[in-house]
Amino acid sequence: MFATNRITNAIEKMKTRLSTLDKETIERLNTDFTMSSSEHSKCQELKSLKFLEGSINQDEANTMYVLLGGGPSVFNKQSLAAKITLTKVFAEMVGVK
Repeated sequence: MFATNRITNAIEKMKTRLSTLDKETIERLNTDFTMSSSEHSKCQELKSLKFLEGSINQDEANTMYVLLGGGPSVFNKQSLAAKITLTKVFAEMVGVK
């Protein structure tokens, strides 16, 4: 039995939503969802904490780890759908709606 990976599911849904946007909007959003080094460190720490608490499963934590990469340059090269999804997940983890 496999646990559902809510991260990959949300990324796929976001890809569908983004497919309706024009090129200029996509480019602007890509710029808006750029992560700094300090944000990257905080997100890696938060991901680990939420895994230890049991809020996310191993597969979700691994997905987040891979998408974040070893530094913000890796995250910043991800698809817009992945960047938006992870940003939203981290915001929800810290209680921002």
